[in-house]
Amino acid sequence: MGMSGFWKKARAKWNAIMAVILLSGQLLAAAGTGWLPAARAEGSGFTVVREDGFPVAPGVYHRAMTLEGGGHIEAVNMMEIDPANPVIRLAVTSPKGKVVALDTVRNQAKLIDREGYRVVGAFNMDFYNTDPAFAGIPTGLQITDGELITAPLSTRSALAIMPDGSFTIKKNIAFSGTVAVADSGASRSLTGVNRARTGGSPANHFILYTDKFSDTTRSVGDGVEVVLAPAEPGTRLTLDNPIRAQVESVAETNNDPIPAGKFVLSATGANVDWVNANLAPGTLVDIRVQLDNGLNGAQHAVSGGVVLVENGAATPEALADNVDRHPRTFVAAKAGKLYVVTFDGRQPTYSDGVTLAEGALYLQSLGMESAINVDGGGSTTYAARVPGDVTISVLNRPSDGYERAVSNSLMVVSTAPVTELYALVPAPKGPVAVLTGSEVRFSAKGHDVSYNGVPVDPASLIWEADPAIGTIAGDGRFVAASAPATGNVTVRSGSVFAQVAVTVVDRIA
Repeated sequence: MGMSGFWKKARAKWNAIMAVILLSGQLLAAAGTGWLPAARAEGSGFTVVREDGFPVAPGVYHRAMTLEGGGHIEAVNMMEIDPANPVIRLAVTSPKGKVVALDTVRNQAKLIDREGYRVVGAFNMDFYNTDPAFAGIPTGLQITDGELITAPLSTRSALAIMPDGSFTIKKNIAFSGTVAVADSGASRSLTGVNRARTGGSPANHFILYTDKFSDTTRSVGDGVEVVLAPAEPGTRLTLDNPIRAQVESVAETNNDPIPAGKFVLSATGANVDWVNANLAPGTLVDIRVQLDNGLNGAQHAVSGGVVLVENGAATPEALADNVDRHPRTFVAAKAGKLYVVTFDGRQPTYSDGVTLAEGALYLQSLGMESAINVDGGGSTTYAARVPGDVTISVLNRPSDGYERAVSNSLMVVSTAPVTELYALVPAPKGPVAVLTGSEVRFSAKGHDVSYNGVPVDPASLIWEADPAIGTIAGDGRFVAASAPATGNVTVRSGSVFAQVAVTVVDRIA
């Protein structure tokens, strides 16, 4: 078989598989309650009063809901992600590729988004340092593409993605690291990687910096800083992997530059004496960093705060926090699938926000096996690819009134190839109620079998309307009939078509 014949058969097989997935997603959306029955909210104190949803990518589904309970109203967005799907990837990003930085979730998505590697979902993650000198440093650990980006000595909770795409949620993660002199074996324990070295307590810093931190160490106060050059240029800081490096310089300074591809060791207090006694230009050292809880093999990781659900039950710590009501972002797991859930808040009549106790009970009612709380408030951001689009859009309403610049983010990526037009997405999608004699402007976008946006020439679209409901022009301008009726507006592009249910009414409620 020639290569062209091979690819035609391969594409046909791919499209057939995706068609089944697409149909499943459409049936779920049409069911009105999505992939988690509304009844599962029982026991949480909330009732689902409105919901909608759509497939985002193969194995990825978006659901939007309005909940009511306890005199409160909540606008909730939830994404279900199946990391076992062969075209789905999970990744953790840094703002502008640095630790000491802030940027919006969508701008962080742009850093990795490209053809064949499309970001289809993106969310804010870890809490972060707000001191202007260190703004953006995550509270806990972060791993990106197998490289340790930042780590304190301990982290309350974390989501970790393994090389095979599977994920795990862990709590109480401990970091350990050493710098050992190759000849003598003398060693010293690190107090963190890419952390803030301030002039206050604790006084005994021994921090390793990489060029992912910032242009300089930003350290303050008395201390010593050592520039280390990896024996193998381009070496990244990876877990449980000894790295040989040579001392280039030792200086009693602070805020030193971090040369590209090199490390800087920053010491204060008693650690200064150890550096002066053991390190000098030319000295060879071995660097080793590790995490417990089986996370040394993680490809990506991002940390959070309170553990909300453990072994299927809301935790005592979460249930004790039932006072502060805010917008929230949660990360949860159930049956091998990952869920990101956001509650908007601080917006009366639209969404009030929840306490951690309410959020934990809601996730428990959905059958989540584990869940953690990540940064919320004005940081809560839920972005997803809308059917027919190429890039993501923010689907929640951040409480600041705009998309806040945040620390690291979680990305959901689809590697599905773009194929031919498979479905049209009309707007408005319906059902639509139209007053007799009034006008509605319809439009349509398109996507392939994997929900990748496919350009549609508006001039090529053919619009039709059932005669009983009115007329529609070639540009999608619909004029309703003069009497009540029901029917459909149909849009076509070649053999692909979609319909919108329309009801013409003669009175407005």
